[in-house]
Amino acid sequence: MHIPLDAWVPVSDQAIKTFFAVVNAPANQPVFVHCQRGSDRTGVMIGFYRIAIQSWTAERAYQEARALDMRWWYRGLKRQLYDFAERSRLASGLPMAK
Repeated sequence: MHIPLDAWVPVSDQAIKTFFAVVNAPANQPVFVHCQRGSDRTGVMIGFYRIAIQSWTAERAYQEARALDMRWWYRGLKRQLYDFAERSRLASGLPMAK
């Protein structure tokens, strides 16, 4: 499955939904996620997964991505991870994780 992303452009909600559909489908297991470099767009998509499916905080997801070499200068990707976590929290009705 190819989901075109640009690290300088916010990931669309449709791209995130498509990603979740692919990685959550039992028929697709195991799943290998990769982008050209394997750190920035991959890191943000896995971060979305960690937040939505595994209930991670944005900080934890971002720190994992950084530890796996997501570059700091993609501030938009970081901001989108944090915004995604907040939207997920609001949609679930849960208090903000610390």
